[in-house]
Amino acid sequence: MSRIPAFERLNIAVNTGGKATECYLGLLYAMEDVAVYGYITPLKVKIVLALALSDTVVKDIEITMIFKALHMAYYSSISNPFLKLNSSTDTTHDHSPYLLVGNPKWKNFRGRVDEICRVANILNSVSKS
Repeated sequence: MSRIPAFERLNIAVNTGGKATECYLGLLYAMEDVAVYGYITPLKVKIVLALALSDTVVKDIEITMIFKALHMAYYSSISNPFLKLNSSTDTTHDHSPYLLVGNPKWKNFRGRVDEICRVANILNSVSKS
């Protein structure tokens, strides 16, 4: 592991540009019970995935597939023409209240993420047996 702090590596990857094929940053940080992986979309959206460590080996291709599924879920949600993050009365242009996980406007996104988690858990239980 490099001496660069994990989340600083995300900022370096964003600032240096990189190729579209280099979206997956790999393992950013590992603690005794959690592994943290990073991914940057071509539009510089940072996605961080923290997985509980277990006795099974997690392959990079599996993590990459999860990131791609999360990226597509995010992309599909923000591509929704009916999802308006800013209303006409919003003068401060502060979108943070709309980006909260509990906001009902993100119900479709949360459903897709839940489905990704369900499939990942099924695949993990199949690989253990």
